[in-house]
Amino acid sequence: MSKWVIENVELIKKTYVVEAYGEPAAILAAKAQAPTKVETIGELAFDVTPINEYEYNKYYTENTHQHDWVEGASGRSVYRDPDLGPDQLKDEDRETDPDWSYGGTNGD
Repeated sequence: MSKWVIENVELIKKTYVVEAYGEPAAILAAKAQAPTKVETIGELAFDVTPINEYEYNKYYTENTHQHDWVEGASGRSVYRDPDLGPDQLKDEDRETDPDWSYGGTNGD
């Protein structure tokens, strides 16, 4: 069985009863309240598109293909700042770690 995306257009008639001194005020008052009567006049399917499993999972489900790896990406839970790059991390480690050294084989 295949998956399909069907986009419909619905024509709805809404009736409002408002009190106002003029037509512009009546239109504004109608937008500020709920309609007193709602009637569906018609519905028309204007686009029917077949989709594959990848498109379905990407656009129409809660579990997209990225949810499984975005939260657990390396460094995401340790360093929250997205602007913090590798060179800043190296400097931060040098300042906070008392055992950090510049390395070298002669004990520098």
